[in-house]
Amino acid sequence: MTTSNTEHRSAHPRRRVIMLVALAAVVATAGVVAYVADRNSSETTDHGGGWIGPVEGDEGVVYEFHDASVAPDYHRSYTLTVWKGSARLVVDSYGDVIHDMTKRIDDALWQRTLTLAMEFADADSVTNDGCSGGTSEELTVFVGDEDGDEDVVHVFIDHCDTNGGANIMEAVGEVLPLFDLDTLLATG
Repeated sequence: MTTSNTEHRSAHPRRRVIMLVALAAVVATAGVVAYVADRNSSETTDHGGGWIGPVEGDEGVVYEFHDASVAPDYHRSYTLTVWKGSARLVVDSYGDVIHDMTKRIDDALWQRTLTLAMEFADADSVTNDGCSGGTSEELTVFVGDEDGDEDVVHVFIDHCDTNGGANIMEAVGEVLPLFDLDTLLATG
């Protein structure tokens, strides 16, 4: 007596359960890998024009350098986003991304960077006096909570026609050297 394929498949219900469990595990693993890859490489959230990095709710330090208004071939602005475990530098020329690099950092460097950035909580922003076309810098610290991100430090220093203001670059002074800025900002 011969059995059909239908009878054969229904005769082994354990095999189907095992196959379904294995398939579910593969799908779940692929989802976790996709989430981690997205979180570490392409997560982009725009909080005021520069937040590129951690998912909502994470603490993060963002330092932005805005280049003067010069021809696109020479214009180089950048955003450095630092959060626990990583630092990401994005260099652009009038919105066109030229370089996008991420470096791993240890917990001690992250804590020092966050501590230094928090020291600028009472620093005054410096705006221009009607001048246009100069360079500027911006430092923002976000501290995540259950309601999302809270902007706890925000200092803007406009260098157009001014010489004053806090040296906010000090907040990321240990992280910036991880990136070869001379090469990444080079023109031509």
